[in-house]
Amino acid sequence: MERFLKAGILILAVFVVSYLVYSQFFKTTQPKIGDGTQLPEFSFMKMGGSGTLERGDLENDKVVVVYFSPNCSHCQQLASDLGTKIDYLPEIDFVWITRFDEGEAIQFAKSTQLWGKKNIYFGLDKDAEFYRYFGDMYVPSTYIYGEDGKLLQQLSQDAMVRDIMTVYAGGVSDKFRKTR
Repeated sequence: MERFLKAGILILAVFVVSYLVYSQFFKTTQPKIGDGTQLPEFSFMKMGGSGTLERGDLENDKVVVVYFSPNCSHCQQLASDLGTKIDYLPEIDFVWITRFDEGEAIQFAKSTQLWGKKNIYFGLDKDAEFYRYFGDMYVPSTYIYGEDGKLLQQLSQDAMVRDIMTVYAGGVSDKFRKTR
């Protein structure tokens, strides 16, 4: 009986510690910005230089935001696909945000031919603010916003450029991810 009581207390302690760690590191305690249906007024550190990357820096009304990791295979597939098509998409701004190593992220951008493109922006999320602005921190998360700034669709991890273009054409991608 005493052995079961000790095991129960140990399991309860592990659960409580796990919850506390999760709530501390994976969920921000600060309130979200906006309701998740509009492109928020965001601010991240610019990658490869000084200053901040903000919504006001964007030149186009159509915006795609990608939360990525340089080591994510789905992110690499989307970026490589975009790298071969970006010159045909000048009317869309693509914002790539990561919380991972800046050097690796710049190498990722260069290897996928996205670095230095006029309508591609890279930002660092060093303070884990992405969740507050966009509501999720899945890698990758792809958010597609229309000309009016409204969220058209959030795509799942294996999205490609054709899925983004399907949404802009008025369709619904089969890579749809329900938003909270």
